[in-house]
Amino acid sequence: MTEARRYVLIIDDHDDSRELLVEILREGGFHTVTAVSGPEGLERLRSAVTLPFLILTDVAMPDMDGATFRERQVADPRLANIPVVLVSAHHDLQRLGPKLGLDTLQKPIDLRRVLELVRRAARGTSPSAADR
Repeated sequence: MTEARRYVLIIDDHDDSRELLVEILREGGFHTVTAVSGPEGLERLRSAVTLPFLILTDVAMPDMDGATFRERQVADPRLANIPVVLVSAHHDLQRLGPKLGLDTLQKPIDLRRVLELVRRAARGTSPSAADR
């Protein structure tokens, strides 16, 4: 696996959640870049030389929610094909994810599930392919 295939963008406005995901992924051998908002995440993507193979984003954030982030991401042809997993404690996450065509990860975060999703994405497989 090349370095580019091991890079995950994490977007979450809660420090504890963001730091937990960073720690889990680093221990799993993945590199991470973080953003605290949707606009910051889009800026990091647009200025990146190498794009991440996966984006983990919170749903409920003050400046831009996860759904709006996804709309703006897919509107940019360079960013459109990067898979996104919605991560949230939001009670409606299981309905929202499929509505947007996205995989979901419910908080509190299941460490094994996070690594399974990221490893599938790193292999170029839909993050939740084994769940379907």
